[in-house]
Amino acid sequence: MVAFESLIKSPSVWTTVVDELFLLIRDVWYGYYTKEGVVRWQYNDEKFHQDYRFVSPQEMLRIKAGICWNCVELARQMFTAAGMEVHIVYIELLDDFTHTYTVFVHEGKYYWFEYTFAQYRGVHGPYKSLEQTVQVVAWCMNLDDHTRAPITVATDYQCPPFGITSHEFMEYARKGKPIEYHFVPEATYSVESLFGSPAIPSVLNPIEIMEVMDTITYGYMTKTGKPTLEIEEHAFFNSYRLQTPDELWRSKIGVCWDQVELERRLFEQTTLNVRTFYVELKRGDSHTFLVYNELGKYFWFEHSYAIQRGINGPFNTTTDVVDAVILAMQEGKKKPGINELSVVAATEYTKPAYGLTCAEFMQHAKSGRFVAHHND
Repeated sequence: MVAFESLIKSPSVWTTVVDELFLLIRDVWYGYYTKEGVVRWQYNDEKFHQDYRFVSPQEMLRIKAGICWNCVELARQMFTAAGMEVHIVYIELLDDFTHTYTVFVHEGKYYWFEYTFAQYRGVHGPYKSLEQTVQVVAWCMNLDDHTRAPITVATDYQCPPFGITSHEFMEYARKGKPIEYHFVPEATYSVESLFGSPAIPSVLNPIEIMEVMDTITYGYMTKTGKPTLEIEEHAFFNSYRLQTPDELWRSKIGVCWDQVELERRLFEQTTLNVRTFYVELKRGDSHTFLVYNELGKYFWFEHSYAIQRGINGPFNTTTDVVDAVILAMQEGKKKPGINELSVVAATEYTKPAYGLTCAEFMQHAKSGRFVAHHND
């Protein structure tokens, strides 16, 4: 196992810190550690305040569970190790809802780094001041839940002692340096004018593209903008919406259908020709993937299918690639009593319209050019 300290030694620029943060934190699920040393995944206000214990970033990475209070301390350590100015902000609403987030300073500008507030996961800015970031986050929190009350507390606080309870944490954070701000009514802004679009990184080659994709978590955003990590077939079919590459870069969560479109956008920065494919098995399992051509050979670029993640190849033809993908899908789904793994569809499809529902995307993909294959 790589030592935690070796991962945070002075990255050269803030983009490196952010990339390393996402690589470290993407396996951390929303949950908390109790006084008894048990990880709880379900959030219940009463149990939370009875049982919560504030753990260090190292402990959070070990147990792979944390809330915003924990995640920001990892960010604090990493930005500090890089020699950058960093602020951790605590905000509390009238209804006792709290949130902490990270602000780093680059060339005199302030940037909001967000992970646990999944709808806004990513880096936003630049902003003129710490106060403006509070204004933005306040607006986003009320946009996310229109029933919420205005912020009553906003502070810039130092790292609390590890091991304290939730009430002790809140009391400590409230005593941080007060941040003055003025809440701006929602109707004054659009998300775009408030945030701008976090820029999709520049890349030179497939290896750099894979590094960018490694910041993306498998899951999906619903039609209402809710991030969902668990794929339940009925809910997914009814609530899925295909994200744009920019939306995926902001949300950092998407299934293969979304991820391929970000990959397509990233490969457009290179001179490589790419093609995208759709495969569906009889049991309803489907997968999309990207293939690029280099020096007359074909390579299967895979990120979302974690077991096969990487750049696979070379292959002589796209049929060879499709055969390899089908075989991997069939092998991955083999279980006692499951024999319906024949291929229903294997197509090469074009760039879809963004915003498609599950049914609309599958119809688009299936209407693509049939691809010959040898696995049934």
